[in-house]
Amino acid sequence: MSVVAAPVGRSHRWQALPAVIADARRRQRKRRTVLAGAAMLAASVLVVIRLEGTSPSAAGTRQPVAIPLPAACSLLSDALVVHLFQNRMAYKYAQSRNRECTWAGFPFAGHAGQQRVDVTIAPIGRARFTRSAAFSLVPGWAGGPFVQVGSRSVQDLGDSAYWNARTGELAVTFDRTEIYVESTFLMNPLAQEEAVARTVIARLTRAALNHP
Repeated sequence: MSVVAAPVGRSHRWQALPAVIADARRRQRKRRTVLAGAAMLAASVLVVIRLEGTSPSAAGTRQPVAIPLPAACSLLSDALVVHLFQNRMAYKYAQSRNRECTWAGFPFAGHAGQQRVDVTIAPIGRARFTRSAAFSLVPGWAGGPFVQVGSRSVQDLGDSAYWNARTGELAVTFDRTEIYVESTFLMNPLAQEEAVARTVIARLTRAALNHP
């Protein structure tokens, strides 16, 4: 990726920052979607193998099947999103087979950007989660190679959580589920993304309790 072809001044770098971060996020989401799809396929094959290998005498001792994840756009209420934006919500849309949802607000006056919250959920892969969440790859300012930017651990959130200040992404694991929260133009990104993650965790907990 070529962000800027020639040396740029400090003010222009700040103007280019949203595009740089957006590109890094798109690359990470694409990587996670591919890996999550592979994990879901492997889990489905394992369930089929287990069920086909169950004898009639063992019918009452089947291995438990993972609880289906709810659609991502059902995880947050519109009222909560309006509260996060402190403004109206413009629209929301689902991606990645309902595993990702984006809520968008109206643009700020004088800004080219738009308030946004993005939530992605996927079956957990602990080793993959640690590799993906503990760092991010972002491009150099003058079109140089991608560089690794570390995240810091967030305590008392889910089973484990990481926050990357450079990309604005909060990554959380909870009960065999990965939760990724990203936002733009929020007043306090980490605190508000934590609130989103806790809401998602509460929704997943209710889904598990209501699952037959």
